[in-house]
Amino acid sequence: MIISLFLGEECVSAAEKLQPQFYQQQIQDTFLIKTIRGKWRIREFRPQNDGGACRADITFRGFVDQPTRGVLSYEGCGKKGTGNWLLKPKRLYGREVEFSARWKVNFSDGTSFIYKGDVEVSGFLSNRPDANIEGDILLPVKSVAGTLSEKKTGATFQADLLQVLDDVEKL
Repeated sequence: MIISLFLGEECVSAAEKLQPQFYQQQIQDTFLIKTIRGKWRIREFRPQNDGGACRADITFRGFVDQPTRGVLSYEGCGKKGTGNWLLKPKRLYGREVEFSARWKVNFSDGTSFIYKGDVEVSGFLSNRPDANIEGDILLPVKSVAGTLSEKKTGATFQADLLQVLDDVEKL
C-alpha cells in the first residue's frame, strides 16, 4: 500500500502541484506594499512664517525592472516640481518588512527639498493598499568639502495613497 502511494498517480499529481518558491519571492511575500508607485495626496505642515499647512499631489512613476525607485511629479502648495524617489527596507517587524521612503523634489523656482518618512499599511481596500507615509521635510545641504547632507526644516508631512498605477504606466 505504501509503495503504491509513492508510485501511484496521486503522488505524481500532488508533486506536480508543488511549485518551488525562490528566496527572492519569499522575501517579497513579506512586503505589505511592494512599491509606492501611484498617485498620492500629501499634506505639508510648515512653520507659520513659511506658509503654514498646504496640500499637494504627487505621482510616483516606477521603472519596469525596479519597483523600489523611480521618478515623480509634484504639484501643489503653489509649486510644481520633479524628482526621484527610493523605497528601502527599514526593519523586519514580525513576519512583515517595513519600508522607509525618501524622495527629492526640485521645484521650478530653484529650491529643493528631501521628503523622508516611514510607509505604513493598515490594510487593503478593494483596489489598493490603505497606505500612508509620515515623515520630515529636509533641506539638502552641501558642505565645504562637497559632501551632501540634510538639515531639518521643522516641517513635516503626511501622504495617503489614492491610486495605484497600472503596469502599463511603468517607465
